Amino acid sequence: MFMRVHKVGKEVIVALCDAELLGKTLREGAVVLDLKKYGEFYKGEKTDEKSAAKAVADGTSINAVGQRSVSVVKKALKCDESSVRLIQKVPHLQAYKV
Repeated sequence: MFMRVHKVGKEVIVALCDAELLGKTLREGAVVLDLKKYGEFYKGEKTDEKSAAKAVADGTSINAVGQRSVSVVKKALKCDESSVRLIQKVPHLQAYKV
């Protein structure tokens, strides 16, 4: 999976995406997740689950796409399945810490 951490002021945005999904466009009704056009948002460095979980724990906003990436976020933040949206059968999760 790829991870990119964006720092904007005090906000830390963690973007995770399963490697095989980069470059694809997912559509489900009116929802479009363009991982080709916006791939740079996610494509930082290849990472493992342990490093990704630490970044997620430190992040203020998390955006994850793909089975492995979403699984890391669900475990790290103790999110349940109702927080996950499927787009063309691909899990997508956004989480915000307030």
